[in-house]
Amino acid sequence: MTSYPILEDWLASPSGGMPILRLSVLIRNAIGSRFSVAMLPAWLVMKNRESHPEIEFEDYLKLCSISDKPDAIAQINTNSVVIAKSDGASYLVTIEANVGEEQETVITGFQKAALLTKLKIRLTGKLIYGSWE
Repeated sequence: MTSYPILEDWLASPSGGMPILRLSVLIRNAIGSRFSVAMLPAWLVMKNRESHPEIEFEDYLKLCSISDKPDAIAQINTNSVVIAKSDGASYLVTIEANVGEEQETVITGFQKAALLTKLKIRLTGKLIYGSWE
């Protein structure tokens, strides 16, 4: 067991959503979120098990503070993509603000950032904070 048993238990058998990503004021303002926390939905954890098996428990832990120092934030349609580094790894966190009746802020994508994916975001997204470097 880790020192985060609630998260570990939830990731083992996810259902609903887990409030995990604390949004800095900078990110909240950039994406137009009404809340200071983004939810990690169970469906994304299940999808990542298939599509991104390299994402491990420690990576989900980094979601808790990854918004402290984003390198860049890009807007693609209704989603915002936060690009941030943590412990030498680069991550992409896709977030949609003000979703549904409750107007939640929801994480709709989470992965380690590959160069090709970052280039695609650079070509299709509008930079709203930071730099592409």
